[in-house]
Amino acid sequence: MKMKKCRHCSEEILHSAKVCRYCHRKTEKSNIILNMIGLGVLVWIVYGLYENGYLDGLFGDYHSFSSVEDTTCRDLQESATGVELTNGIGDSFKITSVRDSKQISRTDSELVCIGEVMYDGIGDQLRMELSDVDDKIWVSYEIVSNMETLIEEILSFED
Repeated sequence: MKMKKCRHCSEEILHSAKVCRYCHRKTEKSNIILNMIGLGVLVWIVYGLYENGYLDGLFGDYHSFSSVEDTTCRDLQESATGVELTNGIGDSFKITSVRDSKQISRTDSELVCIGEVMYDGIGDQLRMELSDVDDKIWVSYEIVSNMETLIEEILSFED
């Protein structure tokens, strides 16, 4: 049997022993520096994947729409919660909730809905649009004034 000396108490122990039978301490050095570097690299890789959108389907209530035909205004309404919108002057607003969404128009390649939205304590209307362009699904959200909503609803009744 191959033997070695414990680095703590200098007693002879088996070469394969991980803990000394005399002082009950670990016989091998743990390389904390390498462990920390490895953890840092792992965090860096996961953060890069997250920033590039590769992990979007794993977190939160993220909705991945497969087709316009299979999507409802309720689906769009649910997907809007948590979305951050930016206006033309650089201010951003986070949508806290959407309710009472109604369908404005639907074709084979486009669904347009409108609903009441709350963002940063302000209530308004949210236009939600799902489009299929070149076999890619696009979702857009836009805050609209009540006058624009009224005009759209009037025009939709005429169709």
